Amino acid sequence: MSDNVTAILRASGLNPDHAKVRPITGGVSSETYAVSLPDGDVIVKQALAMLKVKEQWSADPGRIVAEGQGLEWFHSLTPDYVPRPLAVIEDLHGLVLPMAPQPCPDLRTVIIESPELFRPEWVDTLAHLLNIWHTADPGGARGTRLDDTTRLVELRIEPFYRNMASRWPEYEKAIVGLAEELLTARTAVVHGDFTPKNILCLPDGGLWVIDTEVCHIGNPVLDSASMLTHLVLKSFLYKSHERVKPLLAQARRQFLGALSPASAPKSLGAHVGLFLGVRVAGRAPVSYLSSESMKNVELMSRALLRGASLAEEEEKWLM
Repeated sequence: MSDNVTAILRASGLNPDHAKVRPITGGVSSETYAVSLPDGDVIVKQALAMLKVKEQWSADPGRIVAEGQGLEWFHSLTPDYVPRPLAVIEDLHGLVLPMAPQPCPDLRTVIIESPELFRPEWVDTLAHLLNIWHTADPGGARGTRLDDTTRLVELRIEPFYRNMASRWPEYEKAIVGLAEELLTARTAVVHGDFTPKNILCLPDGGLWVIDTEVCHIGNPVLDSASMLTHLVLKSFLYKSHERVKPLLAQARRQFLGALSPASAPKSLGAHVGLFLGVRVAGRAPVSYLSSESMKNVELMSRALLRGASLAEEEEKWLM
């Protein structure tokens, strides 16, 4: 067992003796472990200072405190859908969480590997959560780590927005404007990484939202654009699949139609365009699309950054 895991467990008041530890793979920003203890199972996370990606990408590991505060905030608003942290160990950059009921694949895995298990009603639930979160008064988060945009800059503005502005200088003015919108419109506590990989699908059909390390008081469009981007990307993946294609089309319509005005401003399509660009021509490319689909996603991304309608671009590429 890792000395770090042992230290985090002890600092949390848990006895690491006889613990069974299994690394959880897939994440790039932390080391994560499933830990079986005599009194129950927990998840232990330790934030990394250097993310596990091809390009150099560093971030303050102290963000683990904000992640814990974000989970506490969303748990207080929607307790059935967000786990409450058991402990945050700041000096070890550690977080201890309850283990979700098993099996609990994330939504990304379900859509890509087991699309027959995908439930369109899940997107109604996700939109409902955003509506609650994005209309809640953020006053209670003022003065906490959530009232700090450092992680937004380190984990989204710099590697995504400003990086794409340098890669695609013809859209620099539009992208800089989108970034400024995220930094200045601070109206709600937002998740910051509201994507399928951070949604756990529970055995009873429920959902858990996790991984709030980018959580901050900011602009709600970041959450809705993040999720919608991934629904679009998965729709490209299944563009020729008779059964899954209409399910994802329905999911996109349901999600967008269920969002409150706070979560779906006029700039939503442009932010989706930015994130699509990041996923095919930027710092965080997806690995599951064909070269032809990657090219088409890029064309859609560029059109959205030029101001094209999201609905028209979906009709053009996905219907």
